[in-house]
Amino acid sequence: MGRRVTRPSMHRPGIDRPGGMPPRLDAGPARWCDRDRIWLLTRHADVAQLLRQPAVEAVEFYAGIAAIGRRAGRDYGSLVRLLAGILMFRNPPEHGAARDWLRRGLATLAGGFSAAAVGACVEVALAPLRHGRPVELVAALADRLPVLVMARALGFAEATVATLLAEGRGIVNAWERGLPLRAYDALQRQAAAIEAALLAELDRAARDGGPLQPLLALNQQGSRLSQAEVAGALFNLVMAGIETTAGLLSSAMLLAFGAPGRAAALRDGAIPLRGFLDEVLRCAPPLRRLPGRRLLAPARFGEIEIEAGAIVIADVEAAQHDPAVHPEPDLFDPARRRAPPLAFGGGAHACLGIPLAMLEAQLLLAALLEAGLRLEAAPPPRWEAHPSFRRLQQLQGRLDPSSPIPVPIAGTEHHVG
Repeated sequence: MGRRVTRPSMHRPGIDRPGGMPPRLDAGPARWCDRDRIWLLTRHADVAQLLRQPAVEAVEFYAGIAAIGRRAGRDYGSLVRLLAGILMFRNPPEHGAARDWLRRGLATLAGGFSAAAVGACVEVALAPLRHGRPVELVAALADRLPVLVMARALGFAEATVATLLAEGRGIVNAWERGLPLRAYDALQRQAAAIEAALLAELDRAARDGGPLQPLLALNQQGSRLSQAEVAGALFNLVMAGIETTAGLLSSAMLLAFGAPGRAAALRDGAIPLRGFLDEVLRCAPPLRRLPGRRLLAPARFGEIEIEAGAIVIADVEAAQHDPAVHPEPDLFDPARRRAPPLAFGGGAHACLGIPLAMLEAQLLLAALLEAGLRLEAAPPPRWEAHPSFRRLQQLQGRLDPSSPIPVPIAGTEHHVG
């Protein structure tokens, strides 16, 4: 065995052990979780295998919620329809039809997702922060920028999208097992309000035009989804386009400006911005665990064979810290050679919004580097204790009031599709 070489943690810009990160699982063999009756995968090879596995299906747990409602004499229709619109919970053939419509629909909205459009949203988000006083960066930038981008692309009011996101976060959490009936009752009320708001926006677009009109015409030409299914697909687009992007943006700000010398190295090109963001996704993936998959045939993951019918959950965060694939995984090293990322899923359920999320992160960081962002030492960054999402709750900082806030990228088109 060769001598292990330990890289210095603080002597090269960009390499350190990020502080304040919440605990995570270590990578190891597949483990059985008796309380939840699921298998948990934590090694990189096992998670990558699950994403490639052909004989699996998504756990369509919204059908179970519908069954709970029937047994209890309750109508959870709006909640079930919105959850059914989230593509990562769907199986063929419905999954393929909805995904194809959404992919082609994104092309009709490409102007709203271009570099010029996103750059304009970055300017809007940064403009009120020029006073030089401390700012809560998660709310002001990480949460707000994706909302602005999505609102302008869809032709919605920013407040409408912000409300959909705030209410929708609870609905997405409905995949947790064993919720009491009162929780489902509350989620149904939230879902009914969201569904009504989305249907009203669809009616307005059909009547008055706007960015959604070509998307609706596309549905009439081929996909033929119902209005409720289109509303569910839009809910999926809003949540997928904002929730994980906000997590990426907050982590990127912390890791870019929270280590000595790293912002300067990013500014002068010593650390490539794309390599930096890839390492952010490895170190702090916005989606820590992927939704459950049911095995349709027995499968062996390393030394463990799991029976057909079992539900398997992939812990992306643990897998991306697997020392067998990423030596010294707790070091944040933008120059490391990385295995293919797992942070946005893979296979038929791979996230369609990866280019948009990376574009928003690149343009925001480029603007913040020019604007001289400095993080505040107190209060320290605070993370939400959530098993599935990596969410930074609080991050304080201030911009240099003497620095200009330029247009991040001018004349460059970067489309999502």
